[in-house]
Amino acid sequence: MPRSRPTRDYLTPAFEWAALVRSFGARFAVEAKAAEAVAFCVARQPRSFALPSKLSGVGAHRDTLVEIAVVDSFAPLEIDAIDQVCPVYWQGAPVGHVQPKHRRWVQRLHRTGALRLHVLAVTGGTEERPHRGLNVVFGNLTEALRLDAAVQLREQAETSDLINRFGAETEAHVLTPDWPAMKRAA
Repeated sequence: MPRSRPTRDYLTPAFEWAALVRSFGARFAVEAKAAEAVAFCVARQPRSFALPSKLSGVGAHRDTLVEIAVVDSFAPLEIDAIDQVCPVYWQGAPVGHVQPKHRRWVQRLHRTGALRLHVLAVTGGTEERPHRGLNVVFGNLTEALRLDAAVQLREQAETSDLINRFGAETEAHVLTPDWPAMKRAA
Protein backbone atom coordinates (compact mmCIF):
# COMPACT_ATOMS: atom_id res chain seq x y z
CA MET A 1 0.00 0.00 0.00
CA PRO A 2 1.48 3.40 -0.97
CA ARG A 3 2.30 5.70 1.90
CA SER A 4 -0.01 8.68 2.14
CA ARG A 5 1.40 12.15 1.83
CA PRO A 6 1.23 14.31 4.92
CA THR A 7 -0.96 17.40 4.85
CA ARG A 8 2.14 19.61 5.06
CA ASP A 9 3.14 18.50 1.52
CA TYR A 10 0.13 20.43 0.29
CA LEU A 11 0.14 23.38 2.71
CA THR A 12 3.12 25.32 1.36
CA PRO A 13 1.91 25.29 -2.25
CA ALA A 14 -1.61 26.11 -1.00
CA PHE A 15 -0.24 29.22 0.73
CA GLU A 16 1.82 30.10 -2.37
CA TRP A 17 -1.24 29.67 -4.60
CA ALA A 18 -3.34 31.85 -2.27
CA ALA A 19 -0.68 34.58 -2.26
CA LEU A 20 -0.53 34.53 -6.06
CA VAL A 21 -4.31 34.70 -6.41
CA ARG A 22 -4.57 37.52 -3.83
CA SER A 23 -1.85 39.44 -5.73
CA PHE A 24 -4.31 39.62 -8.63
CA GLY A 25 -6.98 41.14 -6.38
CA ALA A 26 -9.20 38.06 -6.15
CA ARG A 27 -12.79 38.75 -5.11
CA PHE A 28 -13.60 35.32 -3.75
CA ALA A 29 -12.74 33.47 -0.54
CA VAL A 30 -9.18 32.53 -1.50
CA GLU A 31 -8.29 30.93 1.84
CA ALA A 32 -11.48 28.85 1.83
CA LYS A 33 -10.69 27.63 -1.70
CA ALA A 34 -7.11 26.80 -0.65
CA ALA A 35 -8.40 24.86 2.37
CA GLU A 36 -10.86 23.00 0.13
CA ALA A 37 -7.97 22.13 -2.19
CA VAL A 38 -5.81 20.85 0.69
CA ALA A 39 -8.71 18.67 1.90
CA PHE A 40 -9.13 17.38 -1.67
CA CYS A 41 -5.41 16.57 -1.84
CA VAL A 42 -5.37 14.80 1.52
CA ALA A 43 -8.33 12.67 0.41
CA ARG A 44 -7.08 11.94 -3.14
CA GLN A 45 -3.30 11.94 -2.52
CA PRO A 46 -2.07 13.50 -5.79
CA ARG A 47 1.70 13.79 -6.25
CA SER A 48 1.40 17.58 -6.33
CA PHE A 49 -0.94 20.24 -4.94
CA ALA A 50 -4.17 20.21 -6.96
CA LEU A 51 -7.19 22.50 -7.01
CA PRO A 52 -10.69 21.25 -7.82
CA SER A 53 -12.97 23.59 -9.74
CA LYS A 54 -15.58 23.58 -12.45
CA LEU A 55 -15.74 25.05 -15.91
CA SER A 56 -18.07 27.78 -17.11
CA GLY A 57 -19.91 27.84 -20.42
CA VAL A 58 -20.36 24.08 -20.71
CA GLY A 59 -24.05 24.21 -21.72
CA ALA A 60 -23.30 24.52 -25.42
CA HIS A 61 -21.16 21.38 -25.33
CA ARG A 62 -23.62 18.79 -23.96
CA ASP A 63 -22.80 16.13 -26.56
CA THR A 64 -19.09 16.31 -25.80
CA LEU A 65 -19.80 16.14 -22.06
CA VAL A 66 -21.88 13.00 -22.57
CA GLU A 67 -19.00 11.48 -24.52
CA ILE A 68 -16.50 12.38 -21.78
CA ALA A 69 -18.79 10.87 -19.13
CA VAL A 70 -18.98 7.57 -21.03
CA VAL A 71 -15.43 7.32 -22.32
CA ASP A 72 -12.93 9.14 -20.15
CA SER A 73 -12.49 9.53 -16.40
CA PHE A 74 -9.66 11.83 -15.36
CA ALA A 75 -9.18 12.79 -19.00
CA PRO A 76 -6.56 15.42 -19.71
CA LEU A 77 -7.90 18.74 -20.96
CA GLU A 78 -6.13 21.51 -22.87
CA ILE A 79 -6.33 25.18 -21.92
CA ASP A 80 -5.88 28.00 -24.40
CA ALA A 81 -4.51 30.44 -21.83
CA ILE A 82 -3.53 32.97 -24.50
CA ASP A 83 -7.19 33.63 -25.26
CA GLN A 84 -8.80 36.01 -22.74
CA VAL A 85 -11.61 33.59 -21.83
CA CYS A 86 -9.26 30.58 -21.49
CA PRO A 87 -11.28 28.07 -23.51
CA VAL A 88 -10.82 24.43 -22.56
CA TYR A 89 -10.74 21.49 -24.99
CA TRP A 90 -11.05 17.72 -24.75
CA GLN A 91 -9.44 15.95 -27.69
CA GLY A 92 -9.70 19.17 -29.70
CA ALA A 93 -13.42 19.69 -28.97
CA PRO A 94 -14.44 22.74 -26.89
CA VAL A 95 -15.99 21.89 -23.52
CA GLY A 96 -16.22 25.29 -21.80
CA HIS A 97 -13.84 27.83 -20.32
CA VAL A 98 -12.01 28.62 -17.09
CA GLN A 99 -14.15 30.56 -14.64
CA PRO A 100 -13.38 34.30 -14.74
CA LYS A 101 -12.22 34.30 -11.10
CA HIS A 102 -9.43 31.84 -11.97
CA ARG A 103 -8.28 33.17 -15.34
CA ARG A 104 -5.45 35.45 -14.29
CA TRP A 105 -3.60 32.89 -12.17
CA VAL A 106 -4.28 30.14 -14.72
CA GLN A 107 -2.80 32.30 -17.48
CA ARG A 108 0.23 33.08 -15.31
CA LEU A 109 0.91 29.45 -14.32
CA HIS A 110 0.08 28.08 -17.76
CA ARG A 111 3.14 29.81 -19.20
CA THR A 112 5.36 27.58 -17.03
CA GLY A 113 4.26 24.56 -19.05
CA ALA A 114 3.68 22.60 -15.83
CA LEU A 115 0.00 23.35 -15.13
CA ARG A 116 -2.32 20.44 -15.90
CA LEU A 117 -6.10 20.22 -16.14
CA HIS A 118 -8.11 17.01 -15.86
CA VAL A 119 -11.74 15.96 -15.78
CA LEU A 120 -13.01 15.06 -12.31
CA ALA A 121 -16.64 14.40 -13.17
CA VAL A 122 -19.39 15.23 -15.58
CA THR A 123 -22.35 16.21 -13.44
CA GLY A 124 -26.08 16.39 -14.13
CA GLY A 125 -27.92 14.69 -16.92
CA THR A 126 -30.57 13.31 -14.58
CA GLU A 127 -34.24 14.12 -14.12
CA GLU A 128 -33.45 16.08 -10.97
CA ARG A 129 -30.46 17.84 -12.55
CA PRO A 130 -30.90 17.85 -16.31
CA HIS A 131 -28.20 20.46 -17.01
CA ARG A 132 -24.70 19.08 -17.24
CA GLY A 133 -21.62 20.50 -15.63
CA LEU A 134 -17.93 19.68 -15.77
CA ASN A 135 -15.89 19.40 -12.58
CA VAL A 136 -12.17 19.64 -13.19
CA VAL A 137 -8.93 19.67 -11.25
CA PHE A 138 -5.96 21.94 -11.88
CA GLY A 139 -2.98 19.71 -11.23
CA ASN A 140 0.77 19.82 -10.87
CA LEU A 141 0.42 23.16 -9.13
CA THR A 142 3.43 22.59 -6.87
CA GLU A 143 5.72 22.44 -9.90
CA ALA A 144 3.92 25.25 -11.73
CA LEU A 145 4.25 27.51 -8.67
CA ARG A 146 7.94 26.59 -8.30
CA LEU A 147 8.65 27.36 -11.95
CA ASP A 148 6.65 30.60 -11.76
CA ALA A 149 8.68 31.72 -8.73
CA ALA A 150 11.88 31.03 -10.67
CA VAL A 151 10.57 33.07 -13.62
CA GLN A 152 9.60 35.91 -11.29
CA LEU A 153 13.06 35.91 -9.66
CA ARG A 154 14.77 35.92 -13.04
CA GLU A 155 12.58 38.80 -14.26
CA GLN A 156 13.25 40.75 -11.06
CA ALA A 157 16.98 40.15 -11.45
CA GLU A 158 16.87 41.28 -15.08
CA THR A 159 14.87 44.37 -14.12
CA SER A 160 17.25 45.09 -11.26
CA ASP A 161 20.21 44.66 -13.61
CA LEU A 162 18.64 47.09 -16.09
CA ILE A 163 17.94 49.58 -13.32
CA ASN A 164 21.49 49.25 -12.03
CA ARG A 165 22.92 49.73 -15.54
CA PHE A 166 20.61 52.65 -16.27
CA GLY A 167 21.36 54.14 -12.86
CA ALA A 168 25.12 53.81 -13.38
CA GLU A 169 24.90 55.37 -16.85
CA THR A 170 22.74 58.19 -15.49
CA GLU A 171 25.11 58.82 -12.60
CA ALA A 172 28.11 58.76 -14.94
CA HIS A 173 26.36 61.23 -17.24
CA VAL A 174 25.45 63.56 -14.37
CA LEU A 175 28.86 63.30 -12.68
CA THR A 176 30.85 63.66 -15.91
CA PRO A 177 29.97 67.00 -17.40
CA ASP A 178 30.09 67.54 -21.14
CA TRP A 179 32.91 70.13 -21.08
CA PRO A 180 32.76 71.08 -24.77
CA ALA A 181 29.03 71.75 -24.54
CA MET A 182 29.54 73.79 -21.38
CA LYS A 183 32.24 75.92 -23.07
CA ARG A 184 29.96 76.61 -26.02
CA ALA A 185 27.17 77.66 -23.68
CA ALA A 186 29.41 80.05 -21.79
